[in-house]
Amino acid sequence: LGAVAFYDVCGERISVMKYNEQYAALLGNRGHAAETELVFGEQLYEEESERVFRMFDVARHNRDAGSALDVRRRRPDGADMWLHLRVFFLYHRDEHSIFYSTVTDVTDAHRNDAALSQQRYPRGLLSLQVRCGR
Repeated sequence: LGAVAFYDVCGERISVMKYNEQYAALLGNRGHAAETELVFGEQLYEEESERVFRMFDVARHNRDAGSALDVRRRRPDGADMWLHLRVFFLYHRDEHSIFYSTVTDVTDAHRNDAALSQQRYPRGLLSLQVRCGR
């Protein structure tokens, strides 16, 4: 079994209700009984917030298929990591929407994509294309 968590989405707040050991290990939360604040909280890049809330909204309206997203966040040590979230809406209670999610570390895949991009379009070539395009 991989990393899984249950999220409570209420307004602009995403709380982690429960998670397994694999989730704790993946996010560097060993030794903590539970997270209570936004799982991405301070570690989520600001530009990712809108995409994350949109993912939950899509999952809420697409119950059978759920929704998926690769999101960039910071590890506790400050290094970047990419997570693939697959989210399914479970139920709505009062103002709270409850979701189940699988979480996978896809950092290496994103690093490989970035490296391939650099190989295809070296900086000098990009500069030349910009100058020639005037």
